[in-house]
Amino acid sequence: APQVTTASAMTGAVMRVFGTWTSASFAESSALLDSANTLTFSIRPSLTLASGTTITVSGLTGSQTSDTVMSVSGPSSPLFGGTGSWTQSTGSLVLTVGPAQYVVSSAASVVSIVVVNPLQSQAGATPTVSTPFLTPKTMDGTPVL
Repeated sequence: APQVTTASAMTGAVMRVFGTWTSASFAESSALLDSANTLTFSIRPSLTLASGTTITVSGLTGSQTSDTVMSVSGPSSPLFGGTGSWTQSTGSLVLTVGPAQYVVSSAASVVSIVVVNPLQSQAGATPTVSTPFLTPKTMDGTPVL
């Protein structure tokens, strides 16, 4: 296991933030309406995230993809057990770091999901990545969906 520098401290109802996102970006494979679209996310926290930590990518509203536990692909998908939880109304993907896994701070973790683009044109969405111990970050990239 890698050297782990993580923290989990709550004081009453106030959660402490211990770090930031060194980098966070996204890209899409297709802007065509009513078509499959592979969204790829690259994230790098400033500290290692331990097993059980949730990472949320939110703000991807407008897809036709219903609430589901979906397949996650890409080189870092094993860190999350190859799945994530999708919520259509908020356009959110929740990834949970799997047992005996770590999202390291020394390299970017890259995962992809497939959603179905909207039926009608809309303003592009720019997602935000967050986790309980890092300051949320608006992801870099061209607005999608």
